[in-house]
This record gives sequence, C-alpha cells and structure tokens, in this order.
Amino acid sequence: MRDTATAKQTGQTTSYAEAVSSIKIAVLSKNYPEETLSAEQLTALEDAIVQEMILGAECKLQFGGIHFRPSMLVVDCVNQETADWMRAKAPSLSTWEGSELMVCLGDDIPRAHTITVFFPRSTDLEPEKLLTLVSTQNRGLQTQLWRTLGSKKEGNGQLLNLGMDDESCEAIRNMGYTIFYSVCRMSIKENPNAVELKLNIPIMLCVSTIPQFPAMM
Repeated sequence: MRDTATAKQTGQTTSYAEAVSSIKIAVLSKNYPEETLSAEQLTALEDAIVQEMILGAECKLQFGGIHFRPSMLVVDCVNQETADWMRAKAPSLSTWEGSELMVCLGDDIPRAHTITVFFPRSTDLEPEKLLTLVSTQNRGLQTQLWRTLGSKKEGNGQLLNLGMDDESCEAIRNMGYTIFYSVCRMSIKENPNAVELKLNIPIMLCVSTIPQFPAMM
C-alpha cells in the first residue's frame, strides 16, 4: 500500500477517478508542525493502521491508497464508512507507540511541498548537516521542519528529495527562487511540467536547482 514506485510493484495504484471521488484523510502529530513524523515513523504508522484493521470493524474498510507526505500520511478512503472509521481510530491506534496523533480532512490538511535539490561539493556531508548549513545562511527557512525523503550521490555532490513546510516555500519565493549555499548562490526553478490536479489535497511543489558558482580568478 505504498505510493509511487512501491505501489507500482504491488499493483496497488489509485486511478484519477478514484482519487477525485475518495475522501482524503491526513494522519499527523497532534503537535504539528512543532513535532513531525519521520519516514520511519510513517512506515510504523501505516503498520499500526493495518494492525487496527485486523482487529475488525463494523463496516467493510476500503482504501484507494496511502501516500507518504512530508511529516504525515494521507489515506484515500473509498467510502464514508471507511472515512468515519479512520477519524475514530487513527488518534488512538492500539499498537502505535509514537506521539499523540490527529486527523485532518480536505482544506484542513496542512499544505506541504517537496523539492529536489542538487548540493554540489557535498559528498562528505550528511543531509542533516546540509540542511543546517542552509538554515544558517538563509532567513525564513525552517529546515528543522524539513524531512529528507530520499538522497542520492551524483558526482561530487548529492541530490536530495526534501519535504518542506509552507512557510519555507513562501520564503524561497520571496527570495526570488534562490538560496545561499556554502560559498555560492543557487537558483531554484519551479518544475514547468508540474500539473495541478483538482483534488482535495494541495499539489506538491516540485522544483529543481541549478548551482551558480562564482567565477574562478
């Protein structure tokens, strides 16, 4: 029941029609955004939901998919009975050992964004240290709220897929889609191929970066 690549492997994908008609429920920390859920915690949360299903329910639980978003899970409930079950059970899952949870629906689901960033000359730095460097150099970027969704070393740098909060995304817009990193300034460009779907959850903002190095003397 994974999004993207894993969903394709298992055949558990969600069609456009199902996504539009389903009821979307986000499960996240009750103290969000001060407290967020890591990728490992989101996996444990999905497992806890499945274990709760095994305990039984008065209705037939039917889901169209589950999606890992920055700091939260978004579940596609096919019918109202399943949505009602999720709203009642998610805050008190019997096998969940993490922080207290809450659920949000529709417009109440916090906005979240993902970016893909290439950090040059960074192979010796952990993603956490890269984000600390970005926070140190840029006003308004709350990198302590960001989550590393994926990383890959390429050449002398790293390509990171990051989940970020709405305030940080707005700060990047206000800076003209640029950020300071190390001894250079990088341009961040919005993905022109991103297509907005009229769903009940905000579309993720996908951007890429082009490093700009100072001229060599």
